[in-house]
Amino acid sequence: MVPHAKMTDYMSLVKARTVLLVTLCSSLAFVIAARTGGVPVSPVRLLALTAAVAFGTAGSCGLHNYLDMDIDSVMGRTRGRPLPSGRVRPANAVLVGATLVSLGLALALYLGPLTFLLGLLACLDYLAVYTWIMKRRNPLNVLFGSPAGGLPVLAGWSAARGGLAPLGFLLAALVVLWIPNHIWSLATLYSADYRRARVPMLPAVTDIRRALRCTASTVVLLFLLTLYIHLRGFFGTVYLLMTLPMGAALLLGNLWVVIRPSEKGFYRMFKFSSPYLAIVFLSMVLDLAFK
Repeated sequence: MVPHAKMTDYMSLVKARTVLLVTLCSSLAFVIAARTGGVPVSPVRLLALTAAVAFGTAGSCGLHNYLDMDIDSVMGRTRGRPLPSGRVRPANAVLVGATLVSLGLALALYLGPLTFLLGLLACLDYLAVYTWIMKRRNPLNVLFGSPAGGLPVLAGWSAARGGLAPLGFLLAALVVLWIPNHIWSLATLYSADYRRARVPMLPAVTDIRRALRCTASTVVLLFLLTLYIHLRGFFGTVYLLMTLPMGAALLLGNLWVVIRPSEKGFYRMFKFSSPYLAIVFLSMVLDLAFK
């Protein structure tokens, strides 16, 4: 049996909280796709999708941490992570990451070639485009990595319906627009760390107010998109009542930190963003349940 401390190290390696959020959004997209398409929710396929996304995301996060090990060893926020601290060996991280990604893609292939392709693209975007190429070279690296968050939602949709539809792309776009706020809020808080590691994250290489305006602009687009989904008639009152106050809080919070920048404000926006996204997707399922 793996000792508890060692298990927590591997949970940290694969970013368990990230896995939970990505898997939740993908699984709920599966349910939404089935309910809006008049397709029965298959428990077997839903379970297979949940496992596929969880394994694929966990493995990708583990490999990402391996590729970022040199950066993490320099940054104060991350030098205590399992790899830079030596609690997990690099070879073990690669083995665990590659095994989990392989399991996730195998399950995705079982769900269909389109689901497999979307899962593969998510892994490639996160590991190759974002982590390996853009993160160390371009201040807008997060925008290049954002599709990796939206593709699992499309994978969930395709697993339920066997194809894609406009609403599926809108759900994926919600995640894509959500990611810059989530990442840049944290990067603003730890901009000195990124400068020390020579990672050109936007808040570390430009004027802080300009970076905050860029972050707030993505939140404005995110807020408008949630309203557009309602106005198009995809979801009704339950969805609106749940998303409107959450979206307003996220938007006003980001506008406030543009006016009055503070470490407390950056941290609050980062912490608030994860439950916000989960509630948006949950509101869709609840709205359909009450129709």
